[in-house]
Amino acid sequence: MSRKKIAPLTVAPRDYQEEAVEAAFNHWLMSNAPMLLVMATGSGKSIVIALLIQQAIAKNKKSRVLVLTHVKELVEQNYNEMINLWPDAPAGVNCAGLKKRSTDAQIIFGSIQSVWNHCEEIGEFDYIVVDEAHRIPHKDTGNYRKLITLLSQRKEALKVIGLTATPFRLDGGWLHIGEERLFEEIVYDYPVDRGITEGWLSPLVSKRTQFQINVTGVRKRAGEYRTDDLDRLVNSSENTDAALTEIIEQGANRRSWLIYCVSVAHANSVAEKLRQKGIVAQAITEKTPAKDRDKYIKEFRAGGVKCIVNVSVLTTGFNNPRVDLIAMLRPTLSTALYLQICGRGLRKSEGKENCQILDFVENIRRHGRVDDPDIIIHRAKDADDTQEAPNYLAKACPACLHYSPIKALTCSFCNKPFAKERNITHNSQADSIEILGRPRRKFKQQDKFIPVRKITAQPHIKRGAFKVTSIKIEYHLSTGETVKEFIKADNGAISRMATIWWQAVMGTTPPASIDLFCRELSSAKVHRLQTYINENNFRAIEYLVVTPQNDTRTLMLAKDKKYGGLSLFKVLETPAQAN
Repeated sequence: MSRKKIAPLTVAPRDYQEEAVEAAFNHWLMSNAPMLLVMATGSGKSIVIALLIQQAIAKNKKSRVLVLTHVKELVEQNYNEMINLWPDAPAGVNCAGLKKRSTDAQIIFGSIQSVWNHCEEIGEFDYIVVDEAHRIPHKDTGNYRKLITLLSQRKEALKVIGLTATPFRLDGGWLHIGEERLFEEIVYDYPVDRGITEGWLSPLVSKRTQFQINVTGVRKRAGEYRTDDLDRLVNSSENTDAALTEIIEQGANRRSWLIYCVSVAHANSVAEKLRQKGIVAQAITEKTPAKDRDKYIKEFRAGGVKCIVNVSVLTTGFNNPRVDLIAMLRPTLSTALYLQICGRGLRKSEGKENCQILDFVENIRRHGRVDDPDIIIHRAKDADDTQEAPNYLAKACPACLHYSPIKALTCSFCNKPFAKERNITHNSQADSIEILGRPRRKFKQQDKFIPVRKITAQPHIKRGAFKVTSIKIEYHLSTGETVKEFIKADNGAISRMATIWWQAVMGTTPPASIDLFCRELSSAKVHRLQTYINENNFRAIEYLVVTPQNDTRTLMLAKDKKYGGLSLFKVLETPAQAN
């Protein structure tokens, strides 16, 4: 096996990509337990993978790395990114779809099925990197789990890391929670809202379409709408014509369209009607020959094909930054699938201002906005076959048709007041949910302390205000969850409450400004916390376990539930004593 000289990457990684890799290696200093990096779609997972590999081999020139994913497109994409960034990388490909079968390269990029078929020939590895890790079954079954078990027997110190934009399975459930989980924790999370704010991701825009398909009465099976019922409801000439009229009108100044349909017949019908209307369109389904599929995607990326119509084929493993219009003609109860669909529009491209989301089936109202950092996992395996009343998380403004939280009094886009509505079906978690994001997770009462991975803060300006109204503090837990706390500001400056909080947690005099408060807070030593469910059904801080600066003691601080202040509850010998 050849060992080529290690060279620096040809492209400088972004700050957050380096942060993700640093978090991974910091984890490996303490544990070899499998972990997750959560990276928003379009944030450059391929570059993170390349950086992980390069640093792993830089630390030990004999290290072998196996990069796994489920489709040939991602295998090729990850390999090409590696070679672009590190031209002399000792890398090979093992993927039947790409007609390549490398088994002895130091770095192997492979599809899970092909690598499993050659598992006796590939030898042992030091690292396994799984792209689109949400594809791994929760139970100890399937080729991913079998291969990881086999390779861990060959190499006791095997390190496993997964990357995904959605840290939960398509059928519901967190990847790092549960007795049969593979991954132990999320060590880094780069969310959509941060990517958009920092300018690395394209904004998504949407407003209620004129034409809507009502799915009331559609039966469910295993937590998802039944395809046969959906096809009978959605796939009609009348529905298709109405939706396409709006798509063509809204997409007049858009470059590349993606349409998601219910069935193969539905996709073929939509594509044919688009061609009849003068739009260059192709359908890609599970029945599309591989040669034709590759041709259509190549033409789509080059701009020769205006629209690709598909049936959940182009979700993960598809990358075309030109996409600036996504139309949903397929309703789904899967939040993960919804996020994967919307994620196809997040990548930036020259001349692309944003991506328009046209939702004809109320997915946005059903799931919320994609940039919400909290999420509710819908039931899947235990879901019944009945149709329940929908719990909407957003509503459309009658004036401008843009979406706002279900309980909003005024439109978040045009500021016009909503008329009082009666008998609106909503759920109590939807207060701060807006268009295109994840529903708030339903928290359970906590009876134990949870380790805090890190703590961050930022100034918060209440809607309609002109100055900072509070400081938003976020506790990032080892479970992958985030608990938020808001401390009121004093006319845009540090308040008495913020001073009390800082003195209790940090043990020093607070900074002079809110910006410095937020910046310097990252050095806080908050070890653990315990929460409770307050009267508004929100998760709130009850106790914090901290070590103030210039103090050798570990303190348990109690939060005043009425006034919000912190006070010493008791002195501990160690942070773990809180358990």
